[in-house]
Amino acid sequence: MVNKYARQDKRDRNHEEIVSALNKYGFMVWNIQRPVDLLCADRSFFCVEIKYEKGVKRPVQIDFETSCRAMNLPYYVVRTVKDVEGIYHERYTDIEIDSVL
Repeated sequence: MVNKYARQDKRDRNHEEIVSALNKYGFMVWNIQRPVDLLCADRSFFCVEIKYEKGVKRPVQIDFETSCRAMNLPYYVVRTVKDVEGIYHERYTDIEIDSVL
């Protein structure tokens, strides 16, 4: 019998690297996997969908992103550590990135 939920445990190859980078920048991170890979927080909550270089969002992920944006909940698709730096820069524009790492 095939487990229709087996995909829930599948993580992108860059998952641990991205989580580590988020932690280094001081974000709290929860691996929730559904409906988005990560729930993160600093001064407020935001969602992170991790994709490897050529990964594409599934329809349910696109729907969830649309819902987040409609509620002004920040939603990011992250492929690299540079993307994490971009999140930090967006959320803390008044702080130098070099001072963190």
